[in-house]
Amino acid sequence: MNYLKLISSSIFISLLISSQVVICQNKKPILLDTSQYEKAARTLGNYLLEVQDIKTKSWSTVWNPNAIDAITSFYAIGSLNRLSNVINEKKYKEAAEQSLHWWIDNMFLDNKEKCGKWIWSFDNKVDSIKGWEKGEWEKCEGALISQYYPEKDGFKEVHVGSINARDGATLGIDLIKKFSNNEKILLLLKKWFVSDLENKSPKSGNSKYRGFMTVQSLTDSNHDGYLEISPAYSLWGGRHQASLVNAQMILDLRELGMKTQVEERAEWLIHVVKNTITGNFYETFDVDKKLPSVGYKSNFTFGNGQVVEGLLVAYELCRKKIYLTSALEALDWLIKNQAYIDNKLVYFTEDKVYRTFTAVPALCKAYKLTGNKNYLIYAMATCDWIISQMKLPFNGFEDKNAWTVAEGLEALVSVCELKSK
Repeated sequence: MNYLKLISSSIFISLLISSQVVICQNKKPILLDTSQYEKAARTLGNYLLEVQDIKTKSWSTVWNPNAIDAITSFYAIGSLNRLSNVINEKKYKEAAEQSLHWWIDNMFLDNKEKCGKWIWSFDNKVDSIKGWEKGEWEKCEGALISQYYPEKDGFKEVHVGSINARDGATLGIDLIKKFSNNEKILLLLKKWFVSDLENKSPKSGNSKYRGFMTVQSLTDSNHDGYLEISPAYSLWGGRHQASLVNAQMILDLRELGMKTQVEERAEWLIHVVKNTITGNFYETFDVDKKLPSVGYKSNFTFGNGQVVEGLLVAYELCRKKIYLTSALEALDWLIKNQAYIDNKLVYFTEDKVYRTFTAVPALCKAYKLTGNKNYLIYAMATCDWIISQMKLPFNGFEDKNAWTVAEGLEALVSVCELKSK
């Protein structure tokens, strides 16, 4: 394995067992051989191209193969674009651009009249609508719809009436900036982040900090054919502000040039959902109970990894040291408490790619900012573990989910991007 070129296996095992991270003073870049990661990344990228829907150029989930899914698609868009940049192969970027164009043309709430002509799935039914209740369109304008059914309940081209924060997947803004109509699109995207904040991003308990809710749902409470945004902002029956959702928004907000909003997300993370005793972050804040929630143990890495990455991005932009120290404290907690050795390889929390992958972008970003080679070692060892889960010929990971493949690709590309040029 490549990380053995950096240290002996005995030192590596000792490091993992002790889980002590020491900041290295020598920040001289390491010349990495990323060939095995690039080869594996190509395999994952090719798989995503193979399972890409012919019409929409997008992706579905294994548990709902009949619906084109926003989270899965935007993970794939981002990962394929980055893969193309790393290995300089246009087919991956072209696939990402084709998918993104479809989403903007067919799933973007940019024109009230156009979207009013769509067939919608809402309130457990599929139907046409007359429009929006007064003032409701403005609450969701500039958002992307969560799912699309080519056919559902006898209707064609059905748009699901929910808007989510993409569960960690970013918006592909660097690609959107190349679109001919990019100024209008970017303006509307910015508008969504600052509209209806009393409901979309309410204050967390008695604090002054606001956290974004996880979903907007469209409903017709008056049964008059006019849609409105459900005031509950509820996902699966709960009203929560998710750490990873707010953290990964930071990446989009940076690309949109919204520095103030970047700081607001980072401050919310640190002052509302940081566990000040352990240094890691709670999974959610329960709006109704006015308390942070530990959440599921299986999500410890999935959530904390994305929080670390978000805070490090915020630090790069804002240069507030507390963002850096809070991120590294949480990352060190992950290494100490969630990293497991598997035959000299490393996985986090559970031996599943979709639980482990978020540690890698966080580790790579931390390495770039600090020069701490231990972060690099963990990142490479984790990618080696991900590669070990790829049975050849590759036909998806064990869950056969394009979403997981896109996540694994994101991890591998993160290490490939560290290659010295």
